Amino acid sequence: MTKDIIKAVVDKHDPEWLLRAGCPDDEYDPEIEMIFSRIRNDMTNQEIAEIIHAIFLQMFNDSLDAELCNIMACEMLAMTSTS
Repeated sequence: MTKDIIKAVVDKHDPEWLLRAGCPDDEYDPEIEMIFSRIRNDMTNQEIAEIIHAIFLQMFNDSLDAELCNIMACEMLAMTSTS
């Protein structure tokens, strides 16, 4: 999985509504970097969703909806399999 895939999915969902509020396009780059550094090729959707959840909790002190984390993980995996 590439950082570009992670960025595309995180930016698309804008889980903290930062991009919609006018923040710069690189607003989620630290979180994207952290997600990228923790993901391994053989991880399941659930494992990736848990990483996303943990990072957003750590960085924003905000617990993202588990379903949103699942959706983002599924999209990341789908984009990885087609690239």
